[in-house]
Amino acid sequence: MTDIFDPSSDFETVTDGLEAVTLQVAGQEDQAIAHAHRNQAKNAEADEADGDVRQGDTTWQWPAAESPTRPPLGSVIVDGAGDHWTILAIDNQVLRSKWSATCRNLAVEARLDTLVTIQQAVYAKSDAGEAVPTWEDLHAGVRAKVQPITKTPEIESDAETTDQAYEIVLEADLADVPAADLRIVDSEGSVYRIDDYRRPSRIDVLPVVEATKVGEIEVGE
Repeated sequence: MTDIFDPSSDFETVTDGLEAVTLQVAGQEDQAIAHAHRNQAKNAEADEADGDVRQGDTTWQWPAAESPTRPPLGSVIVDGAGDHWTILAIDNQVLRSKWSATCRNLAVEARLDTLVTIQQAVYAKSDAGEAVPTWEDLHAGVRAKVQPITKTPEIESDAETTDQAYEIVLEADLADVPAADLRIVDSEGSVYRIDDYRRPSRIDVLPVVEATKVGEIEVGE
């Protein structure tokens, strides 16, 4: 009797270059995937930031038995190096019983980036009854690309001054950050007032802060 060829369970036995990864789905516990494979990543500049903000696209595959429920788009695969790959599209290849996901890694190049801290004002009344802010860290050690975008001349006390506007590309989506009473402090002590925080409406781009540089503090203040 001739054996019938059945490729549905041979992915992890015939595929080279398998690695263990973690699947992160919003609102669920992380799932360990023991037998994942990725194709060569194609890298390109993702933003006009002198090549500092880059994206890499690849395809990840793994046995469907290791995550029986289809991960929703926007879920993340974290590889052994700690890189985060956002799932943009996913198919169930029934014949091979595996998931095949098109993924994108959006990152700020470590060799040229800066670490920033997002702080929120906490107000207390002074002896004179004025609300005086102190600043508490909401998120520390966030990788970012800080770049000037415009200069807006203003007239103040008969002298022309210039406020420098910046665009700050963040590697993490700070979805829990409120819109008011925030500032960003970079690793050199520069302080930026947050004017706008644009959460991406697409899952394949990084969030961006529009900010104005308002001063300097001693690092660690």
